[in-house]
Amino acid sequence: MASAVRKIVYAPSDGDDKPIYVEIAHIIGVKPAAITGNPVLNMPEGLHEQTAKDDLRRTVARLRDFYKPGEILRWLFAPHGQLEGRKAIDLISCGRTAEVLAVIECLEAGAYS
Repeated sequence: MASAVRKIVYAPSDGDDKPIYVEIAHIIGVKPAAITGNPVLNMPEGLHEQTAKDDLRRTVARLRDFYKPGEILRWLFAPHGQLEGRKAIDLISCGRTAEVLAVIECLEAGAYS
């Protein structure tokens, strides 16, 4: 049986309803206009939205050692062979940040070029 999924398009932040792409852009350090479309985060029921945002912040902090903000944006939203063709942002939003961080650890070790 598939677990329930909630789609987060507008993420409340301190009582202020901002589109999630604005928050993602702020975390990455790019202008909101850099994020095309309006990303929808598919989060399993039970995963707290703040947890996903904290995981995104932690991931972006690690990526800053390798990439500029625009490159981080592309890295998060592009399918990755190391993630079986999935997007890092999708894995982060569904509580699978450890898989994304494992790819970053390989980057740190020089395993990927």
